[in-house]
Amino acid sequence: MNTARARSLVLAGSAGVLVMASYVGVTFTRDGLAPGERISLALCSPTHVTGRVVHVTLNDRSLVMLAATVMAPSLSVSPTSVPSGAVTFVATNVGAMRHSLSVWPVPTDVSTSELAHLVSSSPSLAQASSSCGEGPGRGIAPGQSSWTSLTLTPGTYVLVGDSRGATSSAMTSEFHVS
Repeated sequence: MNTARARSLVLAGSAGVLVMASYVGVTFTRDGLAPGERISLALCSPTHVTGRVVHVTLNDRSLVMLAATVMAPSLSVSPTSVPSGAVTFVATNVGAMRHSLSVWPVPTDVSTSELAHLVSSSPSLAQASSSCGEGPGRGIAPGQSSWTSLTLTPGTYVLVGDSRGATSSAMTSEFHVS
């Protein structure tokens, strides 16, 4: 092995160790945060929030499985329930494509199989899709956040994340208000 190749391998290995150490450091630091504190990778955040804050993470990262690249969209919510009243949803895009977040009420007489029709045929209560801003926009750019505030009554809601109008079942989550 020549010196240049050995030096390249050492540099690549060092970079990998630094990335992993940063990830582990963030993970352990996150567990030690006080209630209500949160580490965010977003480049922006709301300047004024109303009521309870609900963090939504939108992701479209691909997974490589058995030499095939598979799109693995996801939406995660924290917390998944809040008491009725004012709520601010803060959606952060950790993916590579633009995303949006919409909030729909779920009527008690709607089954899970009818949920897709509800989402495609009725307007949402609120949308967060303005990069580094509140409300509707052109989509949340990668690494940025958007937020929306509204007053919710007790019931079940569905949060839907989409990318360029395409909604995946992996980018939906039930949300409960007591």
